[in-house]
Parts: sequence; structure tokens; C-alpha cells
Amino acid sequence: MGKRNIDPMTGLDTRYHLVKVMLERGHIEKLSDIFRYVPKTLFFQDLGYRIDRADQLIEMPDGFIVRKLFEIAQNCEITEEEVLSLMLKEYRFRKAKKNPS
Repeated sequence: MGKRNIDPMTGLDTRYHLVKVMLERGHIEKLSDIFRYVPKTLFFQDLGYRIDRADQLIEMPDGFIVRKLFEIAQNCEITEEEVLSLMLKEYRFRKAKKNPS
């Protein structure tokens, strides 16, 4: 893993700051889009998940614990409503992918 730049105020990687900006610009539409800006392994490690569990949650986002979604919101400096909306869009995307009309 490359060198991490840590925000001294949050103790988190500075790439988390990109999420809010990219969401506001329309570049993030569903939860997995965050991984364009924050590496998946880092993201899930910061939530206390193993990478195999991370892959399961990406495929079945309805398995997220709401508390963890709110932790994502806090880490990414977005609202709880925004993270819930991203999760719902991810869920619908995955569901449509599994069951095309």
C-alpha cells in the first residue's frame, strides 16, 4: 500500500475528503462509486471489516448495519440521508443486475 496522508483532525486518510466533493459534483451515484476515490481495502479496514466481508457487502449492500452506514457518512463528511440514499441506489443496482427485466 502506498503512503497514506492522514488528516490530523479526523485521523483518517485525506482521500475521504474527496467523497463529499465528488458526490456534490454527481460523480458518486451509488455506494461502490466511493471506491474510485478511497481504496476499498482502506475503506473497509477503517470500518473494522475484513476484505472478504467487504466483498459480500458490496454484492449485498442490504447486509450493512445501519450504524456502519452512519460511520461511513461521518468518515466521508456526508449526511446520513446521503449515505442511505447511496446504499439504496447500490441495492437497486445490484438487484437489477441479478434480475434483469
